[in-house]
Amino acid sequence: MNPFNQDAEPSLPADFDHVAEAAYCKEAIETIVNDTPNPGLFLVNRARHPEARIAIPKEMLAHHAANFTGEPCTLVTTLRALDDNRIVLGPRHRANFKAGAAVLFAASDLELLAPRVHGGQEVGPLKEQARDGLSVVVVLATETVRALLEARDHKNFTKPSGRYEARQLLPQLELSLANLFDEGQKLLSAWYSGRNPREVMTEAYITALAFARERLGKVDLGGLIDDQARAVEVAAAVYARVEDFQRAHHGMSDENRHGRAMTTFQQQELANARQEYLPLDDLMKAAIAMNFNPSQVFLNFAAYQTEFDVAALLGRLDRGFEIELDLAHLQRLERLFDAAERCDSDPSAAGEEELAGVAVRKVALRYDDIGAWRKRFVDHRAIQDGVILAPKAV
Repeated sequence: MNPFNQDAEPSLPADFDHVAEAAYCKEAIETIVNDTPNPGLFLVNRARHPEARIAIPKEMLAHHAANFTGEPCTLVTTLRALDDNRIVLGPRHRANFKAGAAVLFAASDLELLAPRVHGGQEVGPLKEQARDGLSVVVVLATETVRALLEARDHKNFTKPSGRYEARQLLPQLELSLANLFDEGQKLLSAWYSGRNPREVMTEAYITALAFARERLGKVDLGGLIDDQARAVEVAAAVYARVEDFQRAHHGMSDENRHGRAMTTFQQQELANARQEYLPLDDLMKAAIAMNFNPSQVFLNFAAYQTEFDVAALLGRLDRGFEIELDLAHLQRLERLFDAAERCDSDPSAAGEEELAGVAVRKVALRYDDIGAWRKRFVDHRAIQDGVILAPKAV
């Protein structure tokens, strides 16, 4: 039994030749990979579109043009053919494919994708970078929740007791929250330009406390606490993902050295195709907060590598560092602004990309207003050049 093929295929003719379809799928993908340096293709479910006709949404075509080389290619095939060729779709893509939506697949056969996306970077520094990001998130979440608790419960905690109470409302991780807090404090001077840890932590606490007291009774403080808990949960999941990716990547290297194919588990692990799934908007927030590009270890989001870079850069700008946005960064940021505006127009229809756009726009608007950003996009598109942004004086 194919371990991927756990979902019922939509109806196909009883005499449908699945073996021939799998061979066709393999040949088509190999041709695209061999002919295009950075391939992307639209996968369409033959069972849903037996006449092989589907209109690709313009937003997806724009995303292809921004992320891949060559003309857009469409492969009409079946879920079983993809499974038989070990083409691993993450949960979101798999569900969309089954429903009949076109899926933009970043590259090709996972065995070709993994070494290229990883880019030869050592996993060790990635792990250190992710842990640093997690530690900083824990510090700021703890101070923020401490303030929200004081406002909600009308109490004045001592710092130690307030931090203890805050930790009770954060996810209980395998790593000690208290240890992560201590590690994070030591990193704050490097993470915030020209500021010491006490200043950073005090600002996080005072800002949250003032906001909560000003809007007491008008805002859901429990929801704000949940948001901080979610930020810690996602940061911890990103860090854990680096560890899982390291194991799978090493396993893949061992299999390649011995001339064996990757195991199903290794393919699922490298593609982030298991059911424990983090959506794009959560990962975009993590990129901002952790100064980390999740596409390095979440290969099913390889197409958003530049968007994650932009998010991480804007996070650095927000923490007081000068950044450089090249033309590609500005183009992706403009697309994220457009996605956020789609969410504004119809919040009920917002998907992961729209919510990711809202997250990135939020941090960008702490630097400049929407008009200034839109002018910047137009001006630098005209001169075909990027921009250096210096932090604004506080």
